[in-house]
Amino acid sequence: MVIVGVSSFGIMAQIPKNNSSNNEYTPAQGKVALPLYDSTDSKDAVKYELPVAPTNRLEHEKQIQLFNTVKENSRKNLESRSPTVKQQSELLQLYQNANKNLPSDPINGAMFYDLNNYNASNSFLLDRAIKAKPNDRNLLELWAANAFVVGDSVNLISRMNLLDSLGFFPKDVQCYAHDVVSSTPSNSLLVTHGRWDSFGVAQELIKNPNSEIVLVSLEFLQSPQYRKLLELRGITVPEQPTVDVAFFQAFVNANPTKKFAFSMTIPKAYLVPFQNELVPLGLVFMYPNSFDEELILEKNQALMKSLHYLDCGNEADAAFESLKDNYLPMIETVEQLSDKVSKEERSTIDAKKSKIKKRKAPER
Repeated sequence: MVIVGVSSFGIMAQIPKNNSSNNEYTPAQGKVALPLYDSTDSKDAVKYELPVAPTNRLEHEKQIQLFNTVKENSRKNLESRSPTVKQQSELLQLYQNANKNLPSDPINGAMFYDLNNYNASNSFLLDRAIKAKPNDRNLLELWAANAFVVGDSVNLISRMNLLDSLGFFPKDVQCYAHDVVSSTPSNSLLVTHGRWDSFGVAQELIKNPNSEIVLVSLEFLQSPQYRKLLELRGITVPEQPTVDVAFFQAFVNANPTKKFAFSMTIPKAYLVPFQNELVPLGLVFMYPNSFDEELILEKNQALMKSLHYLDCGNEADAAFESLKDNYLPMIETVEQLSDKVSKEERSTIDAKKSKIKKRKAPER
């Protein structure tokens, strides 16, 4: 039964600037070399570097910028968390170019980590880059991501707090994540899409250690370590290395006894195969639907009144305004299932719709 399905709303709003990566490249495969480290000493030791010409440094910076641009473009793919084969090839080449220009620059290690699918076995390279640039936003995001994929909640919270203190953890994401978790029933697998919605939900769940919600991040399912963590919790993970629409369908079908809550930040293409059995509940689509219409109405009415609608006392951010649209399926479900809407309930519905429309970010 579909109350208000994905086909009714087109593409749902995603968290902007999610990260992606693809097939893993390792030195053992002979495809790419690690940054230049001294194998006779610790992993942090670096071979002596002669003075580098300014032109080399400029070219090195250029390769890093191009690498980040390709990564940014890959995040816009609505059918895959992994870059295309072409994008991955470009990323590999840009990494190799950067490593050739300045072989021992610690940022090369972070590029290698980013290239290699959140593989925590390369985290020592990321740690060294953080020592060189402790307040770099991209590095800190990767550092938090590494804590996520190995299940290190202590360091994950510490690193997210650091991002927050530096103004790098968007307040709207944190506010939205609170509403996502509030929408999700206990004993559900809550599936998020990208890096930021996963961070936000993780933060909420860590605050509540007694929660019975299990977070499944499509972004971090690219990591072999994270896949193993989920498997230890009795969740079946397909062997397919890339995380895309086909992977998602296989993942859901491989876990038929699980109750799923799909975050509305997940693009429509992922949800279409399941749309006939989806039902909106706050900011998630439940699958398969096990609620009758009376209970669906009751739960959505309660959530409609209690959620924050991105208004947690912080200044509006234009980058996240589209997330407000994800509150509409809940409101329209209430409208659709209410045989007779009282004046009081109509006033509440209209007020919530107005709240979504009127919250505007200030002009910059």
